[in-house]
Amino acid sequence: MLHLLVRDRSNHRYIQGFTLIEISVVLAMIGVLIALATPSILATYARTKLLNSVEKLNDILDLSQVKAVQTNKKCRVYIPNNTQIVSECITAADNTSFSIAGVPDGLPLVTLDNGITMTNNFAGSPPTIAYNFKGITQAVGTIVLSSNQASLQKCLTIDSGVGLTRIGTYVNNICELIQ
Repeated sequence: MLHLLVRDRSNHRYIQGFTLIEISVVLAMIGVLIALATPSILATYARTKLLNSVEKLNDILDLSQVKAVQTNKKCRVYIPNNTQIVSECITAADNTSFSIAGVPDGLPLVTLDNGITMTNNFAGSPPTIAYNFKGITQAVGTIVLSSNQASLQKCLTIDSGVGLTRIGTYVNNICELIQ
């Protein structure tokens, strides 16, 4: 590298520094590296958000199933095709529940991350997964979560009976489960 030698007039020493061309080349190289790394970083971030959303959904299903067994009551999880999931355990003696504007009151309310869309093939309006007091469900279906920033889609399947949930990758309209 070429260094510009500048003479300090006070004590007659030479001060070394970088030329404008050298600084420009280094900054251009840093810019190219940032431009190459940005898409990979954004895709990784989108995949992480998608995996977090699948885990949130799986956790709320497991929590509702456990709560049904613990309280010896029926618990439901409402999964409309948007970003909010509501879980409730029925506490009224007549097995009724209350709702506000079609969305049932219940805890916990889970909101999926921005950029994540959810579709499912469960019955009901809104689609519902119900666990009885033994934690058993008759619901069978698949919930597909996709990110608008990555081509990856994740799925969560629910089997009837014990209500086993499994997470997989959604490819060609098939949920390929992780072994």
